[in-house]
Amino acid sequence: MLIYALLAVAAVYGIILQMRHRYRIRQEMMQHIHAEQINEAKLQFFINISHEIRTPMSLIISPLQKLMTNDTDHERQKNYRIIWRNSERILRLVNQLMDIRKIDKGQMSLVFRETEMTGFINDLCETFTEQANKKQITLQFHHEGADHLKLWVDPVNFDKIILNILSNAFKFTPEGGSVDIRLRTGKDSTLPKPLQQYAEITVTDSGIGIAPKETEHIFERFYQIRNSQNNSNIGTGIGLHLTRSLVELHHGDIRVENNPDGQPGCSFIIRMPLGCAHLRKEEMEADKAPLFHTPAPVLPVPYETEEEENGKTRTKTKYKVLVVEDDEDIRRYICRELASDYHTLESCNGKEALESIFNKTPDLVISDVMMPEMDGLTLCRKIKQNVNLNHIPVILLTAKTREEDNLEGLETGADAYMTKPFHIEILRKTAANLIRSRERLRNTYTGQQTQGDKIQPIEVQSPMTN
Repeated sequence: MLIYALLAVAAVYGIILQMRHRYRIRQEMMQHIHAEQINEAKLQFFINISHEIRTPMSLIISPLQKLMTNDTDHERQKNYRIIWRNSERILRLVNQLMDIRKIDKGQMSLVFRETEMTGFINDLCETFTEQANKKQITLQFHHEGADHLKLWVDPVNFDKIILNILSNAFKFTPEGGSVDIRLRTGKDSTLPKPLQQYAEITVTDSGIGIAPKETEHIFERFYQIRNSQNNSNIGTGIGLHLTRSLVELHHGDIRVENNPDGQPGCSFIIRMPLGCAHLRKEEMEADKAPLFHTPAPVLPVPYETEEEENGKTRTKTKYKVLVVEDDEDIRRYICRELASDYHTLESCNGKEALESIFNKTPDLVISDVMMPEMDGLTLCRKIKQNVNLNHIPVILLTAKTREEDNLEGLETGADAYMTKPFHIEILRKTAANLIRSRERLRNTYTGQQTQGDKIQPIEVQSPMTN
């Protein structure tokens, strides 16, 4: 009897343990789901804010570019550069959020090209020269034995990896410290097949280092490193997460280690597979000529219109340009910049713009995409579907940067699609080219009509009738 009682107790105890185990698993799953939901909510919030940031950034960057081009005062140029650099930081953060969303949704398509790494990394290092000089940080790039190393990468996205790691190194390195980049090749048969022969890029800094318990979390989204010196969080927790995601899309691996022998700082180690055997044919760019990377200039250069190049002052033309934008500051800024060339009209939404187009027939429409009443895509579609209006060129402006959004805009019939923040001179030139193109078509058509009217039928008498 006692045995049965013990068995019953054991069975009950086992059931309780099993139930507790299931409950614990369920709780862990719920916590994981909740954490994912919080991360998703954070990301969506930041992305929504990012779209809103792009519009006011246009009103900062476009006038700033003009000031930097036209104002030669040395002291003011220093201040302009500070504003420019920090504007670029904001835009870089916005773009990183957009990239994370693309990766999450499987929409980040890389195009791999054989790229000469020494020149590629050296050019990126040069963008930090001014920062290194300011903080008296020694920046060195070592590439002995890998002078002409070529890797298959997507140059547009691979430079984000290097820039993020270098930015992180400079952020944590104190004045008088050092940042070293090393490029080498290696072999390791214990690694997964693509990485058994690899190129290794190591970025080492002499900063505060990383607490051992944080190294396993440092690449997690929204994870912020604690600054042990003042017990505060550092960074946004976005850049390193994006970096790891991009490295993995490149079929590579990244890890972080504190420097050995008690030396200050840490090292980020990136390993990339050599060759292109691991890539699918559709991932590789058709042009297999090795690319020598030259980054875009950090600061704007003077931009001259054809009239300025010829030493002429611009005079207002007969053409009318309708600017459709719900943000009053952006709308008035564009109108003010174009007023020296064109007669400008304003509308605050697509519905109002359509009425204005029917009544005043502008020669060009510049429209925002996201607006109340009627958005820019609908406005463009209505213009292009109307036989009396479809000759009017349309430029769409948008805070959205996804390729699908660009494609959707062009599919509505838009003649040009520009993302915010935009360069006002590029917008001006695009407007001039579209108006000039339509004028040529109109002149060609009118000329053909005129020549047709002048043609008179003549009678040809056959010689057989004589």
